[in-house]
Amino acid sequence: MFSTIFLHEIKTWFKKPLFYIYAGVLFLLGMLVMAAAVGVFDSDNVTVTGVQYLNSPIVIFGLISQLSLLAYLLIPSITGATIDRDFKNNMHNVLYSYPLTKFQYLLAKFCAGITVNFTLILAIFLGIILGTYLPGANEELVGPFHLINYAQPFLAIFVPNVIFYSAIVFAIIVFTRDMNIGFMTVLTLIIVQLVTTSMVDNVDDTFWLSLADPLGNIAVNETTKYWTVNEVNTELIPFEGALLWNRLLWLGIASLILGGVIYAFNFSQHAVSFKLFKAKGARSTKKNFNTTNAIDLPATTPTFSFLSHLKTTWSLAKSDTRYIVKGWPFLIIAFLTVVLTLVILSFSQLIYGTGILPKTWTVLESGSSYFVLFTFLLVYLYGGFLMDRARAAHMNQLVDVTPTPNWVFVASKVIALFLMTTVMHTLLIVTG
Repeated sequence: MFSTIFLHEIKTWFKKPLFYIYAGVLFLLGMLVMAAAVGVFDSDNVTVTGVQYLNSPIVIFGLISQLSLLAYLLIPSITGATIDRDFKNNMHNVLYSYPLTKFQYLLAKFCAGITVNFTLILAIFLGIILGTYLPGANEELVGPFHLINYAQPFLAIFVPNVIFYSAIVFAIIVFTRDMNIGFMTVLTLIIVQLVTTSMVDNVDDTFWLSLADPLGNIAVNETTKYWTVNEVNTELIPFEGALLWNRLLWLGIASLILGGVIYAFNFSQHAVSFKLFKAKGARSTKKNFNTTNAIDLPATTPTFSFLSHLKTTWSLAKSDTRYIVKGWPFLIIAFLTVVLTLVILSFSQLIYGTGILPKTWTVLESGSSYFVLFTFLLVYLYGGFLMDRARAAHMNQLVDVTPTPNWVFVASKVIALFLMTTVMHTLLIVTG
């Protein structure tokens, strides 16, 4: 039964155009990043030079570690979707009646999800490889091709990262049946990782920070910080010390999470909800049993002019903006962003231990980069939430039959995202 469920999920994903869109975008990004690094886009008067081979293991790790964040953001929609699809289509009641064990069911779903995620990260590696050998590449920046240079970072760094992130997202969606919380979890983990990374330069002993980084970036950077050029070009990433313990720690945590999910799950599992405040129900009693009141409805004159469509657009935009700024995803990310920026700005007021005045350039240089990053993440997150909002509330069929042009709905969502961005940059001003 494990192989049946696993193969079914794999075939389902490989039949979806969305999978090929994801893979194609990541492949192109990997190829373009490497092509730019090796000088494919150099002009006649600008030439990229350097003494490090750009296809060495440590440089490949550095290039992939940035692009892989996009692949991690896709984990909820892939690994989470393998289990969420059953709930969304109301097929879980049928599946739960089959003679299968929860170990087979959950493990097959999880393995199928991480397999698809591994495939997407492999697409980045393939793009990196192809970008290295495009016409116009500077041959002095490219060393001999060794497959192990690509295989080692993939197997030792990115495979454990995908397993860890997938285990957390899988556990949350199994018990909450809410994809939004899965997205929020990945975003929060990325923010925590950025916080720990920003503290490296101000800590003497980085061993514990290296352990606290679930992606292993700090451990790799600290292990190879004092490498010579020859070591960078020829050596594999050494798995010893903090890096070894980091990989063992987070793989162990992922195993415990997955084991806990399998242990706690049962086939009569109901969704778990998180609410800070429980609404008190009030009983209402109908009193007008003996009388019938006549209601005079006011006369209305429907209008479908361009001005009325603009008013509708603005009304919907205000509604969507309230939905964003009052939502827990926005509040949590905005709060974490403010805290992270305050931490970074508090350390950015020193240059070699000498205090500097908090002028505008310090705020823009140190604080704005993370605000811009998290604003992009919010646009990515709420762009999907707004487009899916009507369907999630089962109102899409009513919305579709209204005499309103499609551009009104699209424009209102664009305006809402713009207003959300304005709120984030206002927070940056206040924080700075």
